[in-house]
Amino acid sequence: MNNIRKAETKDLSRIAEILVFAKRIKYRQIFNNDDYSFNELQVVKLVKEYGNSQVLDNIWVYDDGIVKGMIHVEGKEITELYVDYFFWNLGIGAKLIEFAKEKYSVRFLWALEKNVDAIKFYEAHGFGANGKRQLEEGTTEYLVMLERKENTGIVDLPKEKWKGAVIPMVTRSDSYYDFEIKQLDGDGCKIELVKRNADEEIVHTPEEYDFPDSLYQDHWENAEAFGVVGDSNELLACIEVCPEEWSNRLMVTELWVSDNLRGKGLGKQLMDKAKEIAEKQKRRAIILETQSCNTNAIGFYLHEGFKLIGFDTCCYTNDDIGRREVRINLGYFFSREGRRR
Repeated sequence: MNNIRKAETKDLSRIAEILVFAKRIKYRQIFNNDDYSFNELQVVKLVKEYGNSQVLDNIWVYDDGIVKGMIHVEGKEITELYVDYFFWNLGIGAKLIEFAKEKYSVRFLWALEKNVDAIKFYEAHGFGANGKRQLEEGTTEYLVMLERKENTGIVDLPKEKWKGAVIPMVTRSDSYYDFEIKQLDGDGCKIELVKRNADEEIVHTPEEYDFPDSLYQDHWENAEAFGVVGDSNELLACIEVCPEEWSNRLMVTELWVSDNLRGKGLGKQLMDKAKEIAEKQKRRAIILETQSCNTNAIGFYLHEGFKLIGFDTCCYTNDDIGRREVRINLGYFFSREGRRR
């Protein structure tokens, strides 16, 4: 996988730096142990510890000119996965964990029970708690075991059979991204997106619109769809993608998982399918739209390595900001080269 390579002795100082700062940021508030965080957790000590060839042989690094992350695999277990704080939310952790899944068929890992962000990340990549927990040695904090879940059975959804299949897309959220816009003038403009808690639950349903979501709509001429189908041939989850040829990008036009299948890593599996197609077609990016009130979806896409690329404040009505449903465009990039092909 691009930019991931075996760790070498020259990487030891960067690996140690990554571990020290990431652990201080995430673990200090959990353990409340400054002696460990600042006296025991030292770069020089870790360089000596990880300089053991047997340890280094099982570490891989993400290196795009700078070593920005590392993953440590022992057998079928991910024992460590850390990304430098300055490069969080760039999809580096996602690339490292997918690499480990592909190369080592990793099956499990342990995470601190209070490290909620890490657990959400692993869940988004197909791991789930199996009920096992144990104390972190020398502390009163618990580790939980997360196991890799089996593929739920994603199949092709051919156009001749699934065209027009309605997707019951309902958005429910207790938060939203508010837009604060100082309008463009001769000096420029200022735009801020601020996440806020909603006074009451925000609900948007297909009944609000004259065009509910469905597969293979006529304007997506070359779309492909994949998903999970129930025993009674009902649609349980799906993703639809369509190439935008002129820009050489792949659009995710639909992504939906039914309530009873959420939290099983299925959204991640469907998005992996889109990334696989985009790479095979040599697309330069994947693009999609979501809404400012769909904060759960936005969080998922950010975990998947997507970035904000634009927005439209009058896509659905002339008061989308007031309705807290502004169209947000996100993009996933395979590189940042200044070329279309």
